[in-house]
Amino acid sequence: MFTLHTLKLKAVMPLAGALLMAASVISCRDDDNTDLETVTEAEAADAIEAAVTTDSNGVAQMAAGATAVAEDEAVYTNSPLINCGQLYTENHNATGAGVTYSYDYSGTHTYQLTCSAQGFAESFAYTYDMDGTYETARMYSDDNATANVAITGLAAGIPDALINGSYVRNGYQESKVRQMRHFNSLITINLDDVVVNKTSRQITGGTASVSMTGTGSAGNTFSYNGTITFNGNQSATLVINGTTYNINL
Repeated sequence: MFTLHTLKLKAVMPLAGALLMAASVISCRDDDNTDLETVTEAEAADAIEAAVTTDSNGVAQMAAGATAVAEDEAVYTNSPLINCGQLYTENHNATGAGVTYSYDYSGTHTYQLTCSAQGFAESFAYTYDMDGTYETARMYSDDNATANVAITGLAAGIPDALINGSYVRNGYQESKVRQMRHFNSLITINLDDVVVNKTSRQITGGTASVSMTGTGSAGNTFSYNGTITFNGNQSATLVINGTTYNINL
């Protein structure tokens, strides 16, 4: 009886070990699959960069477009071509293409000039709502972009304008690098005294806070927060969780 019991125990133990190892392998595979579907910080940085750069019709292009409208309406002079307090709405298209990028957006933009009691221009409100796509070397997106900003520093003779407000991008992205993940995201960028040169229409300074939330292809959620510093010379710095990413505007 002792010998038979010992033999049965020896037979059961290898079987239990094999089942444990199989369960472990399956668990690891499940974890690996989950990891593969998780949008990483680096991928979030790519999407945020695309929401900022000119090549993807991001914040830099929005700032250039808003200041161009202000200039066209002579807002930077003592004799603006638009009436104080009147709301103007127009169709707005933005398309561009280069060796490594393309974008195609359409929608409307709205603007309004606020004046002092003496009739001097004080603030230029600019909003837009755009739908379209962009593609860069690292990312493809089908999304909606909205901007709601105010431009100050309108007086003639001042070289720079200041932009404050929000820029939001909401839609679908496909990464073209690393694991080539695809996901849906909401990117919100809050602009704080962003400096735009009235002549070049380029961002030369200021900061922004950014948040990005979304859902991966497996239904898992993600969230990232960071800060953007506009350095001038067509560059910006994005910091997420202490990691720095350089952006060419």
